[in-house]
Amino acid sequence: MLSDANKSSKKPSSFLKKALIAIIALLAFGFLFDLFSGFYVLRHSKNIYVGLAGLVILAIFSLIGEAGSDWIGSKDDVRHPLYKRAFHLLALLFFAGIMLTVLWLTLKYLGLM
Repeated sequence: MLSDANKSSKKPSSFLKKALIAIIALLAFGFLFDLFSGFYVLRHSKNIYVGLAGLVILAIFSLIGEAGSDWIGSKDDVRHPLYKRAFHLLALLFFAGIMLTVLWLTLKYLGLM
């Protein structure tokens, strides 16, 4: 009975609030990545909305890249034979190349490249 009272007294968090927090976090990460690359996205955007979209896209691609590289790196072990370690290295380089190519094409489509 007590747990039912606690459940009803809590307000459910809204989807809009979570989405706003996620967008602000992505903008902050994108701004930091753009800061470390010399403000390339913000300098070359012709519109503030395109610049903000570029920052969000930059953050999303960097987070996907980090997750993918961690996943590929976790498969590698020093006890594996050399051919398997070389395969993991090539997979990591291929993944990084694909991510950079897709990011470049996306930013070019927005007019930032």
